[in-house]
Amino acid sequence: MIDGLLRDTFARHEELVPAAPPGLRAAILTGARRRRVRRRWAWTGLLTGVLVIVALLAVPVTALPGQTAHRQVAAPSAPMHLLLVGIDHAGEEPAAQVRADAMVLVHIDPAARTAYAVMVPRDLMLNLPGLGRQRADGAYLVGGYRRAADAMARLTGVPLDGGVVVDIAAMESITGAAGGVDLCVERRIQSRHLAYDGQGGVAEPAYGRAPVVYEPGCRHYDAREAVDYLREAAGAGDERGLRQYLTAMAVAASDPVRLPALLAAAGAGVELHLGAGSLAGLAGTLRGIDPGRVSGVRLPSTPSDTGQEPLPDGDGLYDALRAGRVGSWLAAHPQYAA
Repeated sequence: MIDGLLRDTFARHEELVPAAPPGLRAAILTGARRRRVRRRWAWTGLLTGVLVIVALLAVPVTALPGQTAHRQVAAPSAPMHLLLVGIDHAGEEPAAQVRADAMVLVHIDPAARTAYAVMVPRDLMLNLPGLGRQRADGAYLVGGYRRAADAMARLTGVPLDGGVVVDIAAMESITGAAGGVDLCVERRIQSRHLAYDGQGGVAEPAYGRAPVVYEPGCRHYDAREAVDYLREAAGAGDERGLRQYLTAMAVAASDPVRLPALLAAAGAGVELHLGAGSLAGLAGTLRGIDPGRVSGVRLPSTPSDTGQEPLPDGDGLYDALRAGRVGSWLAAHPQYAA
């Protein structure tokens, strides 16, 4: 309702807005694009992190009594493709009205122990049967993971082996179930999502509240601060914190006392779509792949009035995904490295 009132107010006074000087619109669009890239990278780090957490949690599950046969599941040698979808459902909107905050197409080569995270722009224009041209985040809005996955498979010609939908709250739940985490910060980072509440705690940013600052040094982080720090660090291109976090989660997952709570926390905000596969098979595929070594790829597209238009055949990327030659393609097209 507030958004509608603001739009109406701006519309009534639009004629009072002075003409923009030359180049202002281009500068605004460039700044917005940079912010979107930083936000996508923050989500990319967290999504790949959650994917590895799922695998870590699956390893001890496969060793439970009565399920020992799953420990012998061999990882496939052929490349695997997963669609990761990040959502940020703060409880303000009904679940059915949540758009995808980020989409990442992950290409995993188990034989080479490498992976590539193809960042899909939220405003990438896709063809949706019965709905025409829609943004990628709108595909999730109208049809959830299945509609988004079908649209991406149709665009790239790459059959998807499965996917994961992650709510940012799931990271906090998992971390809370682990009792928090010890992290060593190497450089000062200021939060954009949390502020000091004046009573020794943290809260959402508000007028008069100083932003939370993560100073260099080692200390114990609670769930909320840990996830916020990871978002900020990933957005700044610093993945050391993520690797520390995953190591701590691996230790927590190996503790049989903590394991049930971790599984329950992950299940509350992580939606798995494995198709004909299994959690044990996914764990076998991901084992040994360090999320800090995942190479980032920008999906080839060009800006338009409505959003980002995908380039025909992704400038060769889609063929490379299907043939398992993403590494050589990226070497020949360094402009798409992210």
